[in-house]
Amino acid sequence: MAVAGTALAWLPLLSVVLCATLAGALGCQVDEGSVHPCMLGGVDIGPTLYVLGVMGWLMLATAPFMLLSIVFWLGAALRFLWRRWRGATGAT
Repeated sequence: MAVAGTALAWLPLLSVVLCATLAGALGCQVDEGSVHPCMLGGVDIGPTLYVLGVMGWLMLATAPFMLLSIVFWLGAALRFLWRRWRGATGAT
């Protein structure tokens, strides 16, 4: 459940990163003002890049959950390391 919640919270950021990566690699312009043509293998992926870029606005709603997921997973990792360290030292 925590993995699914984390993935859902981070999807808007991941979509923007994917959009920027594709647009940068293809030399295309992307902004939230309008759709710009961008050809990939003879197919115009401009509308798809536009949607991926505009999905970044959802980060306004998911940013608190992104922060909570960082805190949660950091706490889980520290708990795991603490238990592993205590097991290695033989402490009970």
